[in-house]
Amino acid sequence: MKNASIKILLLLFVLGLLMSACAKDELQLTGTLNVNFVEPPEDLRVIILPAENTNIAIYNNLEPNLQGDLSIELNMGNYVVTGFATSRNFTQVAFQIQPGKTRVIHYSSNGIGRIVE
Repeated sequence: MKNASIKILLLLFVLGLLMSACAKDELQLTGTLNVNFVEPPEDLRVIILPAENTNIAIYNNLEPNLQGDLSIELNMGNYVVTGFATSRNFTQVAFQIQPGKTRVIHYSSNGIGRIVE
């Protein structure tokens, strides 16, 4: 009887450890892209494309806020971002999203983009 009680307590203890360990192991598969534009035109739109196939937009016609900032959560992977407006051309910038991390891309007033983080 004493042996059976010890086995049950040991089993409950091990199950408790396994359950508590599983709760802490949340798998995060997304990261954040922050894009900022200096002196953004009023009609500025942003496109995000997969690097593997730049003929298909994942996000099309995204609008930055009035200050020219845009933030979006993306699945991990390789992407290309660009802006378009009637008054200015913007370069394409290739970047990688890693889980739990933020990628920052800065576009200067002449439309040239670069990764800053």
